[in-house]
Amino acid sequence: MKIIPYIILFLFLANVTETATANTTVPDTAFFHPRVSVTLERVSLADDSVTVQLSVTTRGLQLSRKASVTIIPLLASKGKENPLPAVIIAGKRRAKLDARETALTRLPDKIYRELRFRRGHDIALQYTVTVPYSPWMRDAALGIRYLTSECLADEILGVQTVIPDVSLTDEYTVLRDDHAALSDSLRQARETIRQFIVLKERLLDSLDALADHSCRGIMYLAYPVGRTPLLPDFGDNRQELSRIDSVLRPLLADTTVTIRSVTLTGYASPEGKYDHNAHLAALRVANVLKHLCRAYPAIDQTLFRAYSVAEDWEGTVRLLRESDKPYKEEVLQIIRECNIFDGREARLIRLRNGDPYRDMLKDIFPRLRRTEFVVEWEKTINN
Repeated sequence: MKIIPYIILFLFLANVTETATANTTVPDTAFFHPRVSVTLERVSLADDSVTVQLSVTTRGLQLSRKASVTIIPLLASKGKENPLPAVIIAGKRRAKLDARETALTRLPDKIYRELRFRRGHDIALQYTVTVPYSPWMRDAALGIRYLTSECLADEILGVQTVIPDVSLTDEYTVLRDDHAALSDSLRQARETIRQFIVLKERLLDSLDALADHSCRGIMYLAYPVGRTPLLPDFGDNRQELSRIDSVLRPLLADTTVTIRSVTLTGYASPEGKYDHNAHLAALRVANVLKHLCRAYPAIDQTLFRAYSVAEDWEGTVRLLRESDKPYKEEVLQIIRECNIFDGREARLIRLRNGDPYRDMLKDIFPRLRRTEFVVEWEKTINN
């Protein structure tokens, strides 16, 4: 089965101090969506805040009335991630559904702009968002997450790195020549604020060490060939489902805990036809979500969210790099050079008369078929 990567790709390196400026379109954006382009304009740090400026454009985009494309800029580093407000381009019917959902459930600050797709009209949007600075952001990567949605199912097209390291200084604000006239008292006040925020971050890290507010895990669920219903008694599924159960049960029993979200991402391996694998991955993760909704009625069903990844080539690359396979460099080169829709799998099948591909079928691809989960919660601390 095939995947479209969820892992950030480190495609090019930029040396950025306080301000990162570029006019280069995200490399190979067509890999994620052939008609959507994101251009980095500026990343800057000032007044204890990080500002991200992007240009979002489309050229000849085609969408059905029920479909949408979502673009989510994000800062990520060392297991932490700060998604920025999203840009959504939606067909007519999808836009109406989104407007209703936004009114009922979504927080407005999660969406920067929802644009109505009109056939024959290209889009050009200037994106500017400012967020509070945290110390972990100083060496964060700036990426773009691409999602596509048809009806109720979201599919991750990929996350692509715009800047692998924004290199923001430890100082919250660097005083340049034009700031030289600042009074000593103002500088002292700014330094006090900086020290206070650093102290706050250290205290939060200490609290997280005592009681994490999120937990990640992986379930390797088994299915009959070509089937999508989740059968709890099939294979080792009971044992695999116990992984998320061991997280949710204690949280539900703790009266000081409020569960905020349960996110599932279903991955399929790359062999076979893309459309079939995308369909298989989406239905399987949807059935896992339904099972969890039934198993945990105490959790509000609106807190569950499911995504699917049809072609986990990023996982393939990761496993190959960690392996000692004699053919791994040749396979990695094919993956780098050949797009998934331009005969990548066919080239892999022809490599060395198919021996590497047959070995990957047995040893690499089975480890890619998985369901990852992230549970997030808040804990009330009584003084």
